Amino acid sequence: RELQVARGFAVGQTYKEVARNIGMSPCTVRHHLRKIYNKLGVTRKAQIAQLLHLTDG
Repeated sequence: RELQVARGFAVGQTYKEVARNIGMSPCTVRHHLRKIYNKLGVTRKAQIAQLLHLTDG
């Protein structure tokens, strides 16, 4: 689920858009985003997009 959230933000979706597309509440999306930040050591959604671009190449 975290990867789905990360990919949604990487393409510029909002919390609500990501939540609607995945089928979860925006609060759950925020929870997943915090977990992603901690795991990747980043502080911004743009950094997640950069990392995804590098790994999905």
